[in-house]
Amino acid sequence: MTPNRRQFIQLFGSIAASYALPFSALPSFALSKLLTSSELKLDTSNENLHLDIIELAKQYKKSSNLHLLLPEGSQFNVKPIADWFSEAVGLKVTLETVPVDDINTRILLDKRLKHISWDVALPATFGIPELAESGAIADVSQLRKQIEPQGFDSNRYYQLGDLYKGRFYGYQTDGDVYMMFYNQLLTTLPKRNDFADAFGYTYRLPKTWEELDQHLAFFHDPQNNIFGGALFKSPNYLVWEFWSRFHAKGQLPLNDDLSPNIDNEHGIAVLEDIIRSVAYMHPNARKDGLVDNWRTFAKGNIYANIGWGGTQKYLVENQSPLVGNLRYDALPGGTVNGQFIDAGYFNWGWNYTLSPMVKDPVLAYLFTLFAVSPMPSTTAVAQQKGFFDPFRKEHYQDNNIQRIYTQEFLEAHENSMKNCIPDFYMNGQQLYMGELRRYLNAAVNQKISPRKALEAAANSWKNIHEKMGVEKQAIQWSFLRLQYPKPFKEALKYD
Repeated sequence: MTPNRRQFIQLFGSIAASYALPFSALPSFALSKLLTSSELKLDTSNENLHLDIIELAKQYKKSSNLHLLLPEGSQFNVKPIADWFSEAVGLKVTLETVPVDDINTRILLDKRLKHISWDVALPATFGIPELAESGAIADVSQLRKQIEPQGFDSNRYYQLGDLYKGRFYGYQTDGDVYMMFYNQLLTTLPKRNDFADAFGYTYRLPKTWEELDQHLAFFHDPQNNIFGGALFKSPNYLVWEFWSRFHAKGQLPLNDDLSPNIDNEHGIAVLEDIIRSVAYMHPNARKDGLVDNWRTFAKGNIYANIGWGGTQKYLVENQSPLVGNLRYDALPGGTVNGQFIDAGYFNWGWNYTLSPMVKDPVLAYLFTLFAVSPMPSTTAVAQQKGFFDPFRKEHYQDNNIQRIYTQEFLEAHENSMKNCIPDFYMNGQQLYMGELRRYLNAAVNQKISPRKALEAAANSWKNIHEKMGVEKQAIQWSFLRLQYPKPFKEALKYD
């Protein structure tokens, strides 16, 4: 039986250390001497870049097969471009799917068992550090340096998850930024006339978490079956709201010396705010999973929700009465040292990565480059049933993608993608977030005080540091803290 996410958290603690490799020993692929930069001639400005990649693949392929390992659901995005590449290059491309929560586990177990049948895989982005440290995916920095055309990244949003300790492990192919959804049907009710009297300003979309909390309380009217929010308060998802609120206070999860920072006064205040906000949620907010949350919100009697592109696609596809009556925005931010900062949060995503035992590294890499180049990636994102959300500038200008998401949503989504804070891209990410999740839920369930909950989580983080290797973790944190968006670093006054 394939382990689920919870089993993965336990499993990784036992296998990561045994498979952690010195950074210099991680798999890396370079091209043969016959293939030099002067021979490639790939040009980002060429609208037929994907055709040039195909020609390069036909010229240098050494294999007639390519095996892709995918999370269930993403095959709808990948199959059209895999078929395109397969027919054009003249090879067989096999797609294998595994449950969404099991993809990273499968990749780790394949490495442990020394039985890797796939060439290219799509792990969840937050797991790249674990997979890199264990040698379960290949460092393709050299391939990228020699093949990727100059300027390729200029129209590609959010690349923080592609790198680990400054090395490149694979292309992000999904714009999974957290978004705010506001139901404007409720703002037309007579009660809205009292808004200015209550808060001293006329109604506008909330820009800070403090303003959002005020709005949630104001619109909450359960006696009339109207609720302030459907923000995920369920055990698995609650940690993401804490992460966003905490960063909006101008806080980083670790100090420069790697000591946990989550249990400071700001963190305690954030958790107290989260607990208070539960009173203004729909009753389902504490139990709804992903799709159930979408169904709950789609009924139209909730003011605000957090979601992704998938939320919007669900609402449009199911013709929710909310479509045409929603306004969208980035997650609320905060004011730090007199400067407003966004705290948009990229918290999932999928990356095209290569197996350390890939039969034909050049061919496999060229497929990933093809997949995220402008025209093929637009084809992938435009699949209604697929996971992938826009992640390149070109996607927002495509008519099919505009039809699937609506223009209003895409404008807010694109703005959010430009200044995302990163997920906790550390080796053992699931362990760290799992412990934080556990204690946050204990506090929300009033089994422990917010202060004691965060102190306990911080102590658990110290133990995870030791398990993963303090020096290795310090290297990645030094790298990761420099990857935060420029406005965030400017407000915190560090570089």
